[in-house]
Amino acid sequence: MVEGAWAGRTSSHVVRGVVRRQGRLLLRLAGRVWPGVTEYLPADREVARPIVLGVVAAVTGMSAEQVARVSAYDDAQTVVSASLKLLPVDPAEAATWLAALHDDIEELVADVAPLTDVDKIPANAAPLIDIHAQNHATERMRLFHA
Repeated sequence: MVEGAWAGRTSSHVVRGVVRRQGRLLLRLAGRVWPGVTEYLPADREVARPIVLGVVAAVTGMSAEQVARVSAYDDAQTVVSASLKLLPVDPAEAATWLAALHDDIEELVADVAPLTDVDKIPANAAPLIDIHAQNHATERMRLFHA
């Protein structure tokens, strides 16, 4: 049910595939650190990263606020990390970008942590990211591969 709700909010099949591969990698790591995770998710299957993160949170006793914060910071640092590979940016400057997002991330945490009904999960869209992901998947010279 949660996987279907997530997939329905992720319009690009390319992005869904990447997020499932990321989930498989997270599941592989999590299964070694917290073996209880594999009681709930099969270790040999691609599962969306948000689902794996939710199971990790449940197994480790993370609060809803903690898992929302981890997810938000992980997404933000992924973008910052990519910028270091693509642009002539001082790593200290990139770190300040991430630190500057603190208030926005805390606002996001406050908005999403209380959600318990799958139907109320926001369905925010970023069509340009989806278009770039689709185009990137067919490029001969790819910048990243998850």
